[in-house]
Amino acid sequence: MTRKKISRALGLWSLGESEGFHKRKDPRILKDIVKAAYRCGTRKFDSAFSYKEADSMFHSAMKELGITEDGYSVIYKIMPLETLERKAETGLRRLGISRYDTLLLHWPTENDLFKSLKTLERLKERGLANRIGTSNFPSVLTNRIRNDFELSCNERAYCPVFQKDIENETLPSIFYGIYGFGCLLRDDIPDDRRKELYFYAPDALESFLALRKALKDASSSLHIGEKDCLLAFAERQEPETIILGAGNTGQAEALMDEAEDPGDEVVDGLRRLGLEVEKHCSGDNIFSHRWRQSVTGRTEQHPQSREISGCGQAYGKCIEASPAP
Repeated sequence: MTRKKISRALGLWSLGESEGFHKRKDPRILKDIVKAAYRCGTRKFDSAFSYKEADSMFHSAMKELGITEDGYSVIYKIMPLETLERKAETGLRRLGISRYDTLLLHWPTENDLFKSLKTLERLKERGLANRIGTSNFPSVLTNRIRNDFELSCNERAYCPVFQKDIENETLPSIFYGIYGFGCLLRDDIPDDRRKELYFYAPDALESFLALRKALKDASSSLHIGEKDCLLAFAERQEPETIILGAGNTGQAEALMDEAEDPGDEVVDGLRRLGLEVEKHCSGDNIFSHRWRQSVTGRTEQHPQSREISGCGQAYGKCIEASPAP
């Protein structure tokens, strides 16, 4: 079958130190990864203010290549805090660019989301971003926010074990984590120090291992890489962009390689087994963020959550500005 062409981006998360996931690398290695990705056709890059030194490494790599900002685009994420505007300006300086292609609120929080969204809107009006949107927001919140703000996209994790809520998404999606943060490609069980990978919990592990076996078996029988199977799984949802990481120059050079398609039967099987794993997740599957409070202020329970979050309540000012129909 002919699939829609999905753009890909190099995620810079792994280029900066992140507690519980990866450690600091030699700056020369990081710059070589960025250069290899660019030379092989990657023109989109995803970063965040919290990725520490990743921005400066990226800027240095592009400067050494002699590439100006007209030759690539940056997706950037910042937490919805009082310092949002200042951090947006600082991020541009760190990256060595004059504007972001896409500027996103990184995570929903109990802070004043309405105020942060107004700041995001103002940054766009100032010409510091072409588009604005959200990252890791559940659809019950983004769909409500869209009544008041012109959002372009929502960035979220998506793979067989991070499917929940996808059917309710009305914004164009940017996907990351399509390999389950590498967990779907490994046979051992890592030390989940941040306790954010629900599928390693005792009640979910058996279903997760069945999914892992099915992926390995499909890859072996079809002579297709496991990564190709998972990439095809993500592409079936037709996101606007898929973010991929690279731990070395070889992976960076392969970032734009055409993936082999394992076929509908394999993709549907992975989806079905992934949903079995997800039965053991009480949240919306975006790490440990969980939702119950409706953003409309009503008492109905969101169908995919069991725990209370204050994030919906924090959007109260927006609710008052635009009452639900």
